[in-house]
Amino acid sequence: MNKKIAFLLLLLPLAGAAHAQGEVESRRWQFGVRAGCTVNSLQTSMTYDNASITVSVEGVGWQVGGSAYLNIKEIKGVTRKDQLGVEANLFFSDRMFRTGDVLHSLYYLELPVMVAYAMPITPKISFKVHMGPYLSLSLADINNALIENSRRINFGLTGGLGMDFGRFFAGAFYRLGLSNVARNIPDGYRQVLRSTDLVVGWSF
Repeated sequence: MNKKIAFLLLLLPLAGAAHAQGEVESRRWQFGVRAGCTVNSLQTSMTYDNASITVSVEGVGWQVGGSAYLNIKEIKGVTRKDQLGVEANLFFSDRMFRTGDVLHSLYYLELPVMVAYAMPITPKISFKVHMGPYLSLSLADINNALIENSRRINFGLTGGLGMDFGRFFAGAFYRLGLSNVARNIPDGYRQVLRSTDLVVGWSF
């Protein structure tokens, strides 16, 4: 009898931890850290004599930052409760591009704000769809040549897919630049930024 009581007492902390973990997963607010690599493309379109040509320069960079997620509401399904929320990230990113033999490190402060729709697969695993706008501010270029001919403000749309494994997050996002970032160059030129971002993170 004493052994059974001792066994039940040992189970109590584990049950409490599991309950607490469930509470953490269903919190209204969630904060975390994010990091990952970026596959970047700077596309320059030139129009002259009624003809147009597009040239791209590519590079691979990185980004680090934090995230904040607000759970707005639960949507009851047949076998699960989906969640609709808003997620905002603040990244410090190194958008690298190579022009000829020169590698540019164009540093940005970036703010994507996305609607996040989460579809639970198990109590600990959720599939997420993200979509929304982003705004970024260029801070510096290690070679100064690129930033001198680029506008400081860039905006566009971003979207992606992700998975929550408990507190761990992994996702892939595509960033579609809509603003012309070119300046100090002849008329008829237009430059836009594109990127595919692979991100991992941890939620508190």
